[in-house]
Amino acid sequence: MSDVPDDTTSSCQKSGGQWSEEFKECLGIDVTTCQNIGGTFNECASACRHTKQEICTLQCVQVCEIQ
Repeated sequence: MSDVPDDTTSSCQKSGGQWSEEFKECLGIDVTTCQNIGGTFNECASACRHTKQEICTLQCVQVCEIQ
């Protein structure tokens, strides 16, 4: 994964989002804020997207993905 600029991570947090350094994601922000910080908004990411569970409930999580 690529390094994310410090201003992106701080913009996520200043917007009320929760930054995940491990997955390069900002949780808890809207689509406009996501686009403003250079991310791609996924309105229905899997709640189990980072786990290797055999069984996962069908549940959407809104997430801003930073590449």
